Amino acid sequence: KIFPMTIETTDYEMTYENFTSLGEVAQYGIMKPLYDVVLGNEGGATMEFNSGETYEIDTTNVMEMDNEISSFMSSFSENSFPMNVSYPTEKTMYVEGDDYVVTSIGHSAFYNCSGLTSITIPDSVTSIGDYAFQSCSGLTNIEIPSSVTNIGGDAFSDCSSLTSIDLSGCTSLTSIGENAFYRCSGLTSIDLSGCTSLTSIGASAFWNCRGLTSIDLSGCTSLTSIGFSAFYNCSNLATVYIDSETIANGITSSSSYGYLTDNATTLYIKDTITVTTVPYRFTVDPSGSDVDGYVKYIRA
Repeated sequence: KIFPMTIETTDYEMTYENFTSLGEVAQYGIMKPLYDVVLGNEGGATMEFNSGETYEIDTTNVMEMDNEISSFMSSFSENSFPMNVSYPTEKTMYVEGDDYVVTSIGHSAFYNCSGLTSITIPDSVTSIGDYAFQSCSGLTNIEIPSSVTNIGGDAFSDCSSLTSIDLSGCTSLTSIGENAFYRCSGLTSIDLSGCTSLTSIGASAFWNCRGLTSIDLSGCTSLTSIGFSAFYNCSNLATVYIDSETIANGITSSSSYGYLTDNATTLYIKDTITVTTVPYRFTVDPSGSDVDGYVKYIRA
């Protein structure tokens, strides 16, 4: 719930002294304080001058305020200086409205919020935009609801303190964008096991996540596309679970599917999948291949 909101400040006064020219008054004595401080003040603002004159300005309407100030400034003469300007007022600002439902987190919404440590996204959100949390270096935990269908490019890139991602409940998630978790060096595990609608993981999505030791793609039966270098330089990624027949039969080189298995020592492929092409540099574990409904593959 964002609205209604009330912000209140009372007994307010600003004083600006010793202006010697019309330009100084315009820039520093009138326009800046009016826009920065008293714009929107209900009832307007009163300017008091050292000559004893006062002038009332309606600050609730920007266009009217500009017109009034222009007219007022034309009355100044050289005899008006030096000039002091003060704004005695009781200032109350209100921001009022209805309840709003947040359905998306926009482009760069929390970009570079380095002090942010955790966030819970409401289940009304369906989309996380490009760069939404990029460079939130203090972010250690994030909860993503099942309503999210898309995680944008660079959405969490350079979130170096993020240690784990649990997307297992994201049954509506269809895509993870390019560089989405790029260079999340603290990341150790990714659980995508419940992402039954996931069809694509973008290029460089987990590039250089050197702390990553496992990724669970079990349940990702619709996954058919993993972009170039999606898992490049994930040097500690040792264990991978695969439920997609397309992926299981497409690992023909170390770079297949974004280097998904380049550093892996163990693969688990769903036992209902007919593997026609044994994954590159792997063989079925002779010591016991069926593990909880998965065929275990080890480095050849």
